[in-house]
Amino acid sequence: AVDEQDNLWIKYEGNIAYFDVATESFAEIDFPDGYFSLNSGEITCDKFGRLWIGLDGGVAVYENEQWQTFGFLGKECSEISTRARKLEFAPNGDLWIGTFVGLFRYTPDYDSTEITRQSNVPETVTLYNHPNPFNPSTTIEFTLPESGFATITIYSLTGQKIREIEADFMPAGTHTLSWDGRDTSGNIVSSGIYITRLEAGKHTATGRMVLVR
Repeated sequence: AVDEQDNLWIKYEGNIAYFDVATESFAEIDFPDGYFSLNSGEITCDKFGRLWIGLDGGVAVYENEQWQTFGFLGKECSEISTRARKLEFAPNGDLWIGTFVGLFRYTPDYDSTEITRQSNVPETVTLYNHPNPFNPSTTIEFTLPESGFATITIYSLTGQKIREIEADFMPAGTHTLSWDGRDTSGNIVSSGIYITRLEAGKHTATGRMVLVR
């Protein structure tokens, strides 16, 4: 399963692992004994990036480094017959759960303050640098509302392309890059005003930097 930040969640042999795209590293997720089995159903993520996993007789959600389980209450079925084989989120946010004996629907609490605080994906593109003015280098900080290929290009006031710092696939969120005041050939540029342009899919943003030698 892939969450809103393009991080990868994997279920294997009854275990859960998490791949952080920012650090390119895997980490196993601990869970209390008895929550999972080798026969558990699939995993999926909701619009807030929370992980959901199918269980024998219910589902579990991973939030704030804790697991919470939900059982199929009021059903005269064995745990095996109500094994959550398929999980699918509807456009309205309801979670549909397919089992051997039929469908169950669960409506998560998306309006809670806790979940709102968890959602840190920016809604718009922003771009600025600090310090500004600067000498000899500055940090360019920008936010992306969705993942995609992002390019940072620096121009002179006359429109001359000075440097392309980054052109890579990036997850949604806040990112920082550094410019050392050099052009594409590695030459130190002179004092003056430079334009920073961010291009990320359908989104663009520009900013001004002042270099003082």
